[in-house]
Amino acid sequence: MSKRFIKDPDSQVDYLIDWQKRLVDGDYIIKSEFKVPDSLIWISDSYTSSSTKIWLAGGIAGETYLVTNRITTGSRPPRIEEESIEIVCQEK
Repeated sequence: MSKRFIKDPDSQVDYLIDWQKRLVDGDYIIKSEFKVPDSLIWISDSYTSSSTKIWLAGGIAGETYLVTNRITTGSRPPRIEEESIEIVCQEK
């Protein structure tokens, strides 16, 4: 099940995905990509060896968005994993 966050349409905030529990011992993230719906505004994203972060703005009040993060790990062969978060847009 994806995590759910409440976001005001006028806010610009970050969302963190902690991959530590899903990484095999010694494995680490070497690539991160986010899929963001059109009504949300991607500001930036970053990653560490065990987590990813995305900054988002915008959205339409009353809408729910699914943002998906796809990572690739440094293991051989590399693991490719996906995690989604729900962004519920509402006035605060």
